[in-house]
Amino acid sequence: MEEAEALIARVLEQDDPFEQGEILREIDGEIGHATIADDMADAGFGKRSGSTAADVLSRLKAEK
Repeated sequence: MEEAEALIARVLEQDDPFEQGEILREIDGEIGHATIADDMADAGFGKRSGSTAADVLSRLKAEK
């Protein structure tokens, strides 16, 4: 519990929204179960567990 509170305080102390976002993405990556599979897919081994923002943008551009 103390570790979680310290982490929340660290995020909230950041003045830069970009830095806050980076910390939150790091946390999300650490607790996500698909991280290893997605990392492998990014390296060319297998399929991703879900769509990425880049996938969505490319589909939207293709529809135009």
